[in-house]
Amino acid sequence: MTEIVSEIAEILKSSNDLLEAELKILRLFSSFLCEVLGTSFERLVQELVKDADAKVLRRDQRTIQFLFGEVTFKRRLVEEITGCHVYLLDRHLGIKPCKRYSPLLLARVSALASKGVMRMVASAVNLLTPTSMSQQKVA
Repeated sequence: MTEIVSEIAEILKSSNDLLEAELKILRLFSSFLCEVLGTSFERLVQELVKDADAKVLRRDQRTIQFLFGEVTFKRRLVEEITGCHVYLLDRHLGIKPCKRYSPLLLARVSALASKGVMRMVASAVNLLTPTSMSQQKVA
């Protein structure tokens, strides 16, 4: 906690104005939240594997775009007693295969897209979040 306060104080000292400081603080909290969530995912994976009666085959990296930024984490592919290969974290959290965006991000983009032009929705997403999305992805 004191490290974050120190970093914010340093940002405020080194910034020329409040706009610049706010942008830097937003990036700081976004990166902090992404790092913490990625670590939490990995911890949950460890608990799920420990509780499951399954053989770990490999560790794979996955990246998902959230409203607050890009979260990268390692998950484990396991072989269950039934012979099925599954990512326990994906099954536990309902993460769909090959999906890059979080459900909340998709819901917010869908709500915007229902009321606007795809190009403007993509522009809004790119402007208001650290996530980048093309108009084709919005559609």
